Amino acid sequence: CISAACAYGSAPVHPITMDLSKPGANIKQDAAWGEADSDPAWQIRDGMSDVSNLQQLLNRALQLHQAGRIHEAIDLYTRVLPHQQTNAQLLFLLGTATLQIGQHQLGIDLLHQSIMLEPANPSAHFNQGNALQEINRLDEAVAAYDRALALSPDQAEAHFNRGNALLKLHRLDEAVAAYDRALALKPDFVEAHNNRGLALRNLHRLDEAVAAYDRALALKPDYV
Repeated sequence: CISAACAYGSAPVHPITMDLSKPGANIKQDAAWGEADSDPAWQIRDGMSDVSNLQQLLNRALQLHQAGRIHEAIDLYTRVLPHQQTNAQLLFLLGTATLQIGQHQLGIDLLHQSIMLEPANPSAHFNQGNALQEINRLDEAVAAYDRALALSPDQAEAHFNRGNALLKLHRLDEAVAAYDRALALKPDFVEAHNNRGLALRNLHRLDEAVAAYDRALALKPDYV
């Protein structure tokens, strides 16, 4: 069987912030960012549109997202969004979180809005491709991965997920080429060796398929 696609990108690993005084402000790295209130019973103060309050809400949402508390993060992202409707990175984070709880169409729509505002974000195209593949819109998924890779060509996971979509479309030679590119970037990518073997088997290139499976097993002997 096809090994699973690489998952949606999550919230950024490092704390980030934005200047919410500007309607279209972009989220950016901020080394001086302070700790958000760690109390899970987060309370929203009066003056929801106040910039400092919005910033605290966003900081808390990011902290929750990074901790895997996705539903709570979505709640806070959603509360900030009416005051920052043209913020591409906020739409990206909310769209990604929405995908992570399985709401694929809503996530795709939010990512589309983000991409319209900030088309040069490869992660938005990558996550959009993953969501489109999840709901079997495979040609659109391939196109989304193509856009992600045009912006950031050295992403092994994007080549791998693109290969999976091509494999499902029975575009087998293209799938093998995609897995080859993933493996050139990440030679120990077990799932790419496995799926490359499956594509080669379907092409009746059996000796090459066995060799690909052997490489997967050499890297992970208990791989199923």
